[in-house]
Amino acid sequence: MLLFNHVNEAVVYRIPEMVAGFTLLVKDYSEELFATLFNVMPNAAAWVAQRGQGRIEFNRKVVVIDGKKELRADLFFHGKLNFSEGEAISPLLFVHGDYGHPFTLLNLANDLSGDGRRPIFSLYLYHCADNDRLAENSKLIQKAAEEIKQVIVGRHGRFEGITGVGHSKGATLLADQLFCQKSATIQRLFSIAGRLNSSKEGTPLESLAKRINMAIRAAPSIQFCQVTPRRDEMIPQVGLQVEGKTVEVNACHLSVLYSEETMTQLRRFVQ
Repeated sequence: MLLFNHVNEAVVYRIPEMVAGFTLLVKDYSEELFATLFNVMPNAAAWVAQRGQGRIEFNRKVVVIDGKKELRADLFFHGKLNFSEGEAISPLLFVHGDYGHPFTLLNLANDLSGDGRRPIFSLYLYHCADNDRLAENSKLIQKAAEEIKQVIVGRHGRFEGITGVGHSKGATLLADQLFCQKSATIQRLFSIAGRLNSSKEGTPLESLAKRINMAIRAAPSIQFCQVTPRRDEMIPQVGLQVEGKTVEVNACHLSVLYSEETMTQLRRFVQ
């Protein structure tokens, strides 16, 4: 009976904490639902409209032969190319996260698209959410980066490396290329809610995140920024933390893409 009373007291004392936690959970999911309805869906409609207007063009099918497997992804180009012969060019490559699409980040691409002197590309990975295909997707990103370089060089621009902009898994895969695979084409990374750290190695994604974090620490001179949502229901906080290189934004895992602070940080990064 005494034990029962102690248990009851413990539950009673925790009620305010439980209510606060539940309220925060409801708030976070409401914010993500709002982002889906009023940001993602309008982005999807804008993508269809811009494709119809020729403002977003299907550039090419990215193909990698991996043993007996043929890996595929879709590369898109935003706007028009408009630079002089010999001009220094640093293209942007946007990569989405799990169950995403390039239109998820379209608001960011639209904000940065200008006169064509900063070419913007986006990549659609068919199997981004499959953690058994991390290496395959990383290879597709590298192949896409090589083909972007060919586009710039083919038009007589002076290629100065790609700036990767990734959300969630897309940021993780870009970080793998930049820090672990030592990409010769991807030179900088703006990560938004990317899993770039892990306290354990229980899954392929956790193992990759841990390797990335170690590689980031070993390469402090590489231009890199990680924007972290203050509340992330998808990735544990330890997975988002990169020592000395994070900017916290008051948002959640999806809504961070549509925060004005994220856009401000991205503008500063690419200038």
